[in-house]
Amino acid sequence: MGPDVGFGEMSSMFTVVPILIGVAAVLVFGSAIVRLVRGATGRGGGGTGSGSGVLRAPDPSWQRTARDDSLVDRYRGGPFAADGFERGAVDVLRGTVQGHPVTAFTYEWHTHEYESSGIGTDSSRRRVVVRRAAPIVAVETGGVVPRLELKPEGVLGGLVNRVTGGEIEVGDPEVDKAWSIRGVDGERTRRFLGPDVRGLLMSSSLRGERIVLDGAYAFVCTSTDVAAVSRDLVALVRSGLSAADGVPPSSPAAGAPGRAVTDAPDWGTPGNG
Repeated sequence: MGPDVGFGEMSSMFTVVPILIGVAAVLVFGSAIVRLVRGATGRGGGGTGSGSGVLRAPDPSWQRTARDDSLVDRYRGGPFAADGFERGAVDVLRGTVQGHPVTAFTYEWHTHEYESSGIGTDSSRRRVVVRRAAPIVAVETGGVVPRLELKPEGVLGGLVNRVTGGEIEVGDPEVDKAWSIRGVDGERTRRFLGPDVRGLLMSSSLRGERIVLDGAYAFVCTSTDVAAVSRDLVALVRSGLSAADGVPPSSPAAGAPGRAVTDAPDWGTPGNG
């Protein structure tokens, strides 16, 4: 015959069981809420809807188009390097800043993701489609900028980049601490990343954003402030090209040129992490 179970132990059991039941209920209810929210807004892009008008035109001269999927294959790097399907460009704005054509839009794509619900023998796992989105503010450079990707520095990101290589340090302690800069290093790239560009990276609306420069284009893929970002991105491009080549860039003709082409060798663009 087994040992007697004391009243204190039985009391503890009666206390623990309701707690476990409550935790299980919270997990199941929370999973349902997450699925509901995902289905309504998507993930990874702030839940912006197609053509929802989240991008504000800097002035009335800018033109808005509901959709232009030809923009999807024009750019490289940033979110465009991520795997996905049913990609598109919605809520498209077009204007000019100091003679440079600017295109702003919401880039959207879809991915498959597995999610679990329930616990124990009642648990299940299913594949769902998740909408992702990123705001893009892109300028035509009027020259050939170095191919670079700049991300706000983080402890983990900095460690990974220094281990795997590909990071450029400009020799300015504040900039090197605040930014992870990846791309093709060289004398022209160093001139491009001169004092004026470094100042804009540290003190303008570009600070803390994710920036990609690629030949004929430069874009920011983390901000919906079209007016400030387009102004400061044009300033960065013009300052960088002036320092790199000794002359300011020409204002590119308005239009819709094809995919960016540079004379730089190809390089591994970080994913959408």
